[in-house]
Amino acid sequence: MDVRAQRVSRNGRPIKVRPMEFRLLQHFLEHPEQVFSRAELLTIIGGQNLHVRSRSVDLQISRLRKALNGDGQRNYIRTVHSRGYSLDAQE
Repeated sequence: MDVRAQRVSRNGRPIKVRPMEFRLLQHFLEHPEQVFSRAELLTIIGGQNLHVRSRSVDLQISRLRKALNGDGQRNYIRTVHSRGYSLDAQE
């Protein structure tokens, strides 16, 4: 992830992500293995924006997973039942 250029790549392949997805990925990379609730992630993607809803987190996670795992690669974003989402940094 190149934060300054707002670009993401995986194994040298550029990945198109939207701004909310970029913020989510950046947050996960800064806090690997930590579980975040939808409410916490909602703050990351929407801040104080009132039109962003909690199910928006699920949509952004889904889009981010699809973008990152386009070639059938391992999914590092883990759903933690009844808690939220985490970046699984372990192999």
